[in-house]
Amino acid sequence: MTNEIVPTEVGQQAMQSKAGALLQKAQSFECQGIISARTNQGEHFSHDPDTGRTVMVAKGMVLDKKPNTVSVTVATPDASIDGVLGELSYLTQEQQGAFVGHSQPWVSQRRADD
Repeated sequence: MTNEIVPTEVGQQAMQSKAGALLQKAQSFECQGIISARTNQGEHFSHDPDTGRTVMVAKGMVLDKKPNTVSVTVATPDASIDGVLGELSYLTQEQQGAFVGHSQPWVSQRRADD
């Protein structure tokens, strides 16, 4: 069973490449002093200068960079959108929408229907 969040053809090498690209983009935004941004590709970036935590979200991937660690989150092949949204509740609805490929209002309505 597959989901609509992570295409089935996405393999480990493709995920590593995507994570590397997100990390480079996040580091570039940090160096420019950007606190929050949304790219034309629908990626969402946020940086908290007080904690040093940076979160970069693209469809199907969350990159969570802290001063000493980097975590990458992807949905499992059999994940449901509602299950993913539940586990990503620490993200803003805008970031959750970026992960599942929908808008913030869509996420808000989906959560209200729960």
